[in-house]
Formats: sequence, C-alpha cells, structure tokens
Amino acid sequence: MTEYTITIGGQAAMTGSTFEVRNPATGKVIASAPECAPDQVDLAMRAARDAQASWQRDAAVRRAAVGALADEVERSCEEFAALITAEQGKPVTESRFEVQDAVGDLRYFAGLQMQDEVIGAGARAVQVLRGPVGPLCNRPQFDRVSELVADAPRSGARIAAGGKAMPGQGYFFEPTILTGLGEDARIVVEEQFGPALPVLPYRQIEAAIHAANSTHFGLRASVWTGDSQHGPAIATDLESGTVWVNTHQDAVLGQPFGGLKWSGTGVEGGPCGLHAFTDLQVVSRGPRHGQSASHTPASCRSLARAGQGSVGSLTAGRR
Repeated sequence: MTEYTITIGGQAAMTGSTFEVRNPATGKVIASAPECAPDQVDLAMRAARDAQASWQRDAAVRRAAVGALADEVERSCEEFAALITAEQGKPVTESRFEVQDAVGDLRYFAGLQMQDEVIGAGARAVQVLRGPVGPLCNRPQFDRVSELVADAPRSGARIAAGGKAMPGQGYFFEPTILTGLGEDARIVVEEQFGPALPVLPYRQIEAAIHAANSTHFGLRASVWTGDSQHGPAIATDLESGTVWVNTHQDAVLGQPFGGLKWSGTGVEGGPCGLHAFTDLQVVSRGPRHGQSASHTPASCRSLARAGQGSVGSLTAGRR
C-alpha cells in the first residue's frame, strides 16, 4: 500500500494521521492519504504568505514554473492516469484525457499574460445504449445514488432502464432512466452525481425552463433542439454556469468553468479563472501641472496571490 506525505514550503512533511483511499472498482484499500493537522495548515498558509512578494513580482518566473509543471505532468501521464483510475474508477482512456487536459490548461496559463488596464485613456423516443461504465467514486456516493433511485418509485417514478447495482465487486450502478416523476421528486431536485436520469415531459418551453431552474444547483446544463436559432436563447434563460446547445461536456482550451447558486464558488479556466488568483490594485496619479483632476489617469493591475496554488501551498506527495 502506498503512503503519501504532504509538502509545506517546498519540503516534505509527515502527518500524525491518515485516511484510507479505496479503489471504487474493487472496494480495496490502495493507499493511505495524509490528514493534515490544523497547525500544519497554518504552516502552509504562512509559507504561502512568505512567498507572496517574490511570486507576485516576477511574472516570468511564474510562467516558467507553470510551464515546467506542464512538462513534468506530461512526462508522468501514464502514472497519473493509473492513479486517477485507481482512485476514481473511471476508464483509463478518460483518465489519460484528463491528464492531457491538465497539461493543456497549464501551458495555456503559462503563456497567458495579464495586461494592466488603463482607464480614462423529431424524435420523442429515448434510445438506451450500453457502453463502458465506470463505478461511482466511493461507498458513500454509491449508497446515495442507490437510495435516491430506490426512493423514486415512492414518488411515482417508473424505472424505464437500469435501476439497481451491478453484480460483482466494486461500486458499479446500472445506467438508469426514470419517468413519471414530478418536479419536486428528490432525484430531480437533489444533486446526485450518478448515472440516473429523470425524464420530465413538458408542453411549453417556459415550463421546461422553470422546472430546470427550480433547483438549488446550477453547474452544467444542455439544451437539445432542432431549432438551432432558438437553442442559444433558451440557454441564456437557464441558471447554470455552463450551458451547451446540442452537445454536452464539450469544451475548448481557455474556457471559463464555474457554477451558479449552490454549485461552487468562483471560476477556473481562461482569463476569468486567472483573475480569481489575483487581487485588483488601482494606482491613481494626481493631476500634472495644468491638467484638470477629471483627466487624471488611473491604472489597474492584478497582483498574483501566492496562497492560491503556488509553491507555498500544501500539496500531497508520494513517500
């Protein structure tokens, strides 16, 4: 079994306690992960604060460090992919894509420069296809999806496909389609992160938009329509951080990612995501001789924060 250390201020450190990491495909313990004590979190935050001045000052050093990290992640692609699959249970092809996606993001940010801003100057049928499916990521998540699907018939649902755990070891659950549900059913309004899809019919598009927005969550959504002109208009009415039209889980490099309502705080990806790692500073100069105050220029610049993902932060490493 693999044991891991933490990294504080660039140095490996042990923790007083650990917790088990289980492979969701087998249920077996594959690693022991470090559990940080409050004083170690304080040390990591102080290390980040101490690194702030130099990290903020030299953009070339930051870009070089992020670029070097991209190279190292790419060299270790297979190792990372195997680790992701063992921890999350997703197919290794998806894990490799996730690693390459991370490499692309790192290189994107390594080359992204933030400039100072100067102000003042026909088908109604559902076809169920069987394909490779990974397990749910852990036992609590498996239990949650199982409980929500089991509760659905009590709310009037009909199980059109799937509906139960798959035989054998691990946390596998059948891809499930549920019909006959109302808008207030738990499987509809609660966040499940599982392979269970409730299908609700509608007659007016306004009713469909209202139903989609009648939830505390708003991470991702998609609109499927034969009217390519009307689709984007519907998308803007949905309370979701990302909305696709006639596709799903499709993204381009540099695309911001964030959720609305209870689905997360902040944004990652693209210039908007980079701004989340900075603080805004306005530098305003007094008027020069003969210049009115109304024409005094001001400049805005972003100050990089070392405490967010920098060399001073706390990370995990293999021992």
